[in-house]
Amino acid sequence: MSKEHCMKTLILLITLASQAPSLLGQSSMPKFTSARIDTMTFLQYLPDKADFVLVYSQESFWSSNTENFKLLAREGNEWTTWTYYRKWKSSSDVYDNKEKKRKKYFNKWAVVDSSSVEELFDSLALTSLWKLSIDSLNEDRGYVVSDAMNYRFQLEDGIHRQILETYAPEYYLKKFPDMQQRILFLQAKEIFCRWWKRNVPE
Repeated sequence: MSKEHCMKTLILLITLASQAPSLLGQSSMPKFTSARIDTMTFLQYLPDKADFVLVYSQESFWSSNTENFKLLAREGNEWTTWTYYRKWKSSSDVYDNKEKKRKKYFNKWAVVDSSSVEELFDSLALTSLWKLSIDSLNEDRGYVVSDAMNYRFQLEDGIHRQILETYAPEYYLKKFPDMQQRILFLQAKEIFCRWWKRNVPE
């Protein structure tokens, strides 16, 4: 084998190795199982260009005048973490804003290694998060509760948006321990929050 051929082979191997994490990452990316074509809420407002974003938030009556989101965004092969925080005078201001975001309320935190993101998505997939039913996540079986916490995940890829959220899961699981989808959602929430704490130096 000639020296030139060996060099070409080495360059090819290095190129493939550098692409491996992104290829693996594609296999563990969330799947849009209940997505709909919709207006993008975050991708169109992020200060930096991105082609995918995962957003997590938790809201209650007591914080209904505040927008507080954790975001994991991708552009090409680079993953970055962001927060969006904005406090309004009243909750009606949030509603009237119709989900529009302003760039100055975004805060960019860190670039995250793709292997760490892959680990997160693989762990979330084990909970079947992306296959959960929004109806099952919010069934109340005749019991209504107020002033509790609502947890929400949102995916956007530039064409689709998928929202998965559940209201007062802790309350309903005390009454109905067989609500399996709420159990899986809470497991996913804990996985994401632990991952965020480990990877984002807020």
